[in-house]
Amino acid sequence: VDKLRIRVLAYPHFSRIETECAIFDLRLPLAQADGVINYYSPDAALLDVQNKPRAWFHIEPAWHSMYRGQAGRRLLKQLRFDERFWFGNPDPRYRVPHPTHYTKPRMQSDGARQGVAALVSNFGGRLWFFNSDFRLRNRFITCSLVELYGAHDSWARWRTWYGKRGVPSNYRGKVAGTGWSFQENINFLSRFHAVVCLENSRAPFYFTEKFVNAVCAGCVPIYHAHKTVRETFLRDARWIDPQDYAFDARTTVQAALDANRAEFNEVNRCWLEQPELARTQEDTIWERVGRIFAFKCGRIDSI
Repeated sequence: VDKLRIRVLAYPHFSRIETECAIFDLRLPLAQADGVINYYSPDAALLDVQNKPRAWFHIEPAWHSMYRGQAGRRLLKQLRFDERFWFGNPDPRYRVPHPTHYTKPRMQSDGARQGVAALVSNFGGRLWFFNSDFRLRNRFITCSLVELYGAHDSWARWRTWYGKRGVPSNYRGKVAGTGWSFQENINFLSRFHAVVCLENSRAPFYFTEKFVNAVCAGCVPIYHAHKTVRETFLRDARWIDPQDYAFDARTTVQAALDANRAEFNEVNRCWLEQPELARTQEDTIWERVGRIFAFKCGRIDSI
């Protein structure tokens, strides 16, 4: 059976992706497409697609600005739940994880390490203190026991909840070449004993690259998981949870500094091999998206 041909509405840098069931192509003429997927940034042109499967595959939490723009609001209002592929879909058939890694994750070899790092550029914007998830994360990443790294232009706009402006006192600068998809990120974190890798949103099934990067760097992760994440992606993993220390930043960070990193690494090295984590690899995610389209087109009986 020929593979489904899916037209992609996405940023121009999107590359052609081929899976077992489908070929996703940015340049495919709409008339030749078996279906259409809008990847990431909302495009209202998706709503013009009729008489063929369509979907919006988005990975950001509910607070993100993309949902407040005109295109985002229209898609949220007019698309059915089965036309939204995202980590929080209430129907597990159409739930697609947030990607956390591109290739099989491996833990860095051990070496001399010290201190606790946080690698963050998005502190939540001007009104971050109205968001409880940002309040929790920012309290930890600006703790004096933590070395904070990230984009200077962003942190130059930082202000505390009581109005003090300027980069936090524990800010150490920008790390050139790092990004969530780059090996340099893991290489840099591997210099530290522990990493604050709290999410910017604690939503059902929202699990990103942050914890995976900390583990691959061979660090003790400081993380607070939503129940759905703890019972799925993080089953059999080990980390330091702020909840166990009454969410006190200094006490939690000190506990991570005192932790035996080798013991954490032994557990988390096995966790990296778990099939639940493999579901969040980019290739596996697009395989799943292809199967969902095959299901919607009647090519397969189940997802």
